[in-house]
Amino acid sequence: MLHPHDVRFYPWTIRIIKLAEELAALGHEVHVACVEHKRAAEPDFPRLRELPNDTVRYTLLRPRDNQTYKNIAHVIRFAKDADIVHVQKCFASALVPALWSAWRWNKPLHYDWDDNETLILEAITGLPPGVFCQARFFERRLPDYVDTISVASDALWRVCREHGFPESRMVKVPVGADLSLFDSRNRSESFRREQPLAIGDRPLVVYVGQLEGAAYAALFVHACALLADRFPEAVWAVVGGGEMLADLEELAFRLDLSHRIIFTDYLSSDTIPDVLYAADIAVACFSDEEFVRCKSPLKVAEYLAAGKAIVASRVGEVPWMTGGAAVLVEPGSVEDLARGIAELLECPDKRRELGLAARARAESEINWRMSAKKLEEGYRLALSGGAGNPKDTG
Repeated sequence: MLHPHDVRFYPWTIRIIKLAEELAALGHEVHVACVEHKRAAEPDFPRLRELPNDTVRYTLLRPRDNQTYKNIAHVIRFAKDADIVHVQKCFASALVPALWSAWRWNKPLHYDWDDNETLILEAITGLPPGVFCQARFFERRLPDYVDTISVASDALWRVCREHGFPESRMVKVPVGADLSLFDSRNRSESFRREQPLAIGDRPLVVYVGQLEGAAYAALFVHACALLADRFPEAVWAVVGGGEMLADLEELAFRLDLSHRIIFTDYLSSDTIPDVLYAADIAVACFSDEEFVRCKSPLKVAEYLAAGKAIVASRVGEVPWMTGGAAVLVEPGSVEDLARGIAELLECPDKRRELGLAARARAESEINWRMSAKKLEEGYRLALSGGAGNPKDTG
């Protein structure tokens, strides 16, 4: 399994980490290779986790572009004994070694497509133009190179189909959550105790997520401002870090919320369950854009596993993921987001009811074990060969 980003630093690498762990638990031997962060010795943001070292083998590939040829040789060596080569994301640092190793040993190549990277990169300012052009090229051409594809959403399924990839060699693998990690019986009240604002027993409303690129925490902050006078006892929290943090803090200051809203910056991944345990309401707000429709939002899966009362935007995979266990609001609407939060702040009984339904939804469908079993189906398709393999078509 190959990933272009260092699993120790980037939150979105949780997908490959958890899928690898669950595959190992299902009896597979799993080797994950990821590209080391270029500034790992002196990173510009904190490490989220240590390199996992129990049931899955991890290898760090060289971080510099001019060392890609060495990474190709390295991956070819350890792919020799593999049954299948799996790659996530359409970036050359992982994709090129995956392509070479699959070709060298005639191994099936599986692509795990979890985001529309081209659309995400379009929304990020200041990127070198080569990064966008390279990602767009590979994302469009990948269906021609691989044997099977897993997609995280119905929108990505449609994109694959439009590229001519046979549906018979596709599987849907949504994001999941670690049920044991988010089990309330294993959590503590540390987040409420340790915050500078005296939360005590006051209702706590949280938004959890990275504050990079396509993030929507500003919608949440504006909704908090609409509700601040109506619910003076409520405390609001934005949990996560990134380049947008300073702008959000400035926005909170201008809206006179600095004394009411907590900004945590980056937190290690093992503290997020305690944050959600402390929360009364968890918010997942988005706009209605194509790259959002392509997502399978991790925060929604973790809110469900934590058994929280959820307010979420009605867009993309969110209605299916929540399965009735959330208050759904119009995407991009601050006013409707505020309405949904107010509805739950005013009704503790509904919060409890939705929390129970959320945990049940996670246990039945939205968890990493279920996702790994669906990924196994994709692997079986790749190993079976036969008609429909895109690499065998002209």
